[in-house]
Amino acid sequence: MDVVISCSMLLIAFQAHAQFTPPANPDNFYGVNPSQGRNTGNDVLSFSGDNYWVSVWETAGCTEAFGWEADYNGNTYSGNEVLSYTSGVGDPDVCLVTKTGSPSIFAFVTYYHTPSTSWYMDYFIFNTSTNQFELQNGPYQLATGSFGRTINIDGNEKSDGEFAIVWDDSGGNLYVTTGDASSFVLNNALNLPNGGWYPDLSLFYDGNDDIVHITYLTDNGDLYVDDYDFSDLASGGTSSRNNVLLVSPTSAYDHYYPRIACPSGLNGSGTQWTVVVMENNGTNSYYIKGYNDGSTTPIYYNDASNQPGSDISVATNYYPSVAYDSNFPSDGIWVGWNMDNTSPAYPFGTITNILEADYAIVLKCDNTAIPVSTATYLQVPDGVTSNNADLSGFLSLAGRFHTGDLFATYMAVIQNGSTADDVCYKKVSGGVFRYGLFNNIDESKINTLSLQALFDKGTYPMEVMVYSMMGQKLLNTTIRSKTEADLLMNEQSKNLRSLTVWRIFNSEGLSSFIKTVY
Repeated sequence: MDVVISCSMLLIAFQAHAQFTPPANPDNFYGVNPSQGRNTGNDVLSFSGDNYWVSVWETAGCTEAFGWEADYNGNTYSGNEVLSYTSGVGDPDVCLVTKTGSPSIFAFVTYYHTPSTSWYMDYFIFNTSTNQFELQNGPYQLATGSFGRTINIDGNEKSDGEFAIVWDDSGGNLYVTTGDASSFVLNNALNLPNGGWYPDLSLFYDGNDDIVHITYLTDNGDLYVDDYDFSDLASGGTSSRNNVLLVSPTSAYDHYYPRIACPSGLNGSGTQWTVVVMENNGTNSYYIKGYNDGSTTPIYYNDASNQPGSDISVATNYYPSVAYDSNFPSDGIWVGWNMDNTSPAYPFGTITNILEADYAIVLKCDNTAIPVSTATYLQVPDGVTSNNADLSGFLSLAGRFHTGDLFATYMAVIQNGSTADDVCYKKVSGGVFRYGLFNNIDESKINTLSLQALFDKGTYPMEVMVYSMMGQKLLNTTIRSKTEADLLMNEQSKNLRSLTVWRIFNSEGLSSFIKTVY
């Protein structure tokens, strides 16, 4: 469930003391002009030195519902595509997976199709001959019935392309199905043991099997997280179910919109995850809170109990989102949501940089999902102003399988008092930058090998990024052989003589940090 063409540009102009921080760069538009669409989904993936970003949205007023960008083989490509259905697509979600061989990059899209009262899946492959994502035969019907609240999909990072899908129906029944890109098996849907609403999921590959973290709410508002073994679900069973979180809402409050995320298997464990949820008392108290790694102690994000120091819970805070980036476990957790301050609950000027608008904001958190000490409410859309008609949000975040960027997708409905009706995206170098600085990088990640030794023994291709100690990106390139590595060393001799950090990813996704001091 993380945009600017230049990856070196930051989503946020970080400020030390502002409670709200405006963005430093403009919105990027897919140019599809939906009307009244609300739900988005996105994913991002680095694979073999190339990078892929995908977004989905509802087809209200437009036919395309899938937008993408690819940095492939040294060039950037992008486009918007239709699904099998060009209208009636509701609550879409997307995940990117890989498989061994060709084609190797797949984008699986799930959605509910209102006219046919059915849940479906489509899939795209990235065609390396045309440099395009192309829709394959489909759609694949998952089930028929009346829509509940959500349908969501997630995949793993292993080159077998495994994915899982969860949804609910109008009767509060929960379903899951699994599949993989390698053999293109789509298994029969299973009815999960507990009934509930708003299901979401996140997959973690532990080196042997996928742990499928599934969150949902029950009729009385209790928030659950259950873990399943992917192999158990794929074989038609649910006996592996392990309840790892059960919390009730505060008295007189209800829970809404749970979302869950976990780290990559390269830098986390199967017991690490974060779930976020909205809690509301039916009037003017809207809390965004989270739970981390099974702890039943809530983390509040908008009531000043943590950073930032301003309580904004009287405004309507809703539609939370959560993601990990590749900086985890140094920090690497992001929590976002929409804040509706159009009334306004907090007039312009009462909190630094707050707007009288309905817009998406995010918080940077540490590796336990607690906002970092310098956290501010980071404004995502650039086009909103302090105009009580402005609306830009419905945020999706992704980042754990990408080597440098968090990816954000969101709707622009009204900006600066005028109808915008488009889908926007941004990239933020959250996986590399620590508030724009590199001088507080975790020294345990610094590789003691010299650059030359790493290139001599390395597996190619490698993605190489060079940063100044102030976080400025000096280079982002892919080298595919030892010969290219030697040429790069000669070309970068000036940077090698200064204080820089080199971040290097090989074809298996493993990263090294080299600090050069000459």
